[in-house]
Amino acid sequence: MKYVQKNLGKINRDGYALKFLTSLPEWPGIIGLQLENLVLNNGQPLQRVLWLDEIGSAFIPEIRAKIGALSRPWGMSCQPVSLTSTV
Repeated sequence: MKYVQKNLGKINRDGYALKFLTSLPEWPGIIGLQLENLVLNNGQPLQRVLWLDEIGSAFIPEIRAKIGALSRPWGMSCQPVSLTSTV
């Protein structure tokens, strides 16, 4: 929304030509947040669809301890995510 708001004038005048979403300066951040949201809110369905096993869950306590030891800026979130495959 911040990106749209600061370019609203150009958008309303049809003066904003966007050929590809990937050309947006904020694209890496946008797509990263979308992927994080997808994984965190759909963990179990993704696990079934991707045939992920439970082996990775054994490492979550260790990862949580490592996350706890990190110094992060206030408001920064870190979530342990384990993606393993038996393919």
